[in-house]
Amino acid sequence: RGGGQRAAAAGGGACPTIVTHAVLVPPSAIGKVIGPRGANLRTLRTRSGCDVEMPRDEDELGRRLLHLTGTPAAVRRGQELLQGLLLWRGGSVEAYWEEVSLKGEAPPDAAAAEGLPPP
Repeated sequence: RGGGQRAAAAGGGACPTIVTHAVLVPPSAIGKVIGPRGANLRTLRTRSGCDVEMPRDEDELGRRLLHLTGTPAAVRRGQELLQGLLLWRGGSVEAYWEEVSLKGEAPPDAAAAEGLPPP
């Protein structure tokens, strides 16, 4: 128990910091966040590098929690992609990413986001 951390510390390696950020998604945005057959959730995972989970449980107002878990940089990138998707009038994270790239804007940079406060 805990041997992996001790072994890494003894060997001079550092364990990465892992954080979780929870976002409350309103009922009107749940479909857009999930995407067709979960496509947007999968794209959020691959583009951000963080774990993305959205349990089916709803609160009394029909809202669901979306959990982004990973390094601070990966979670920050996930937050930025999610915000962009929710503000963008298109349909998918992939289409949002392509739109941003075509305009010459830099997609969210996880390395540059390290240490920044959440949006």
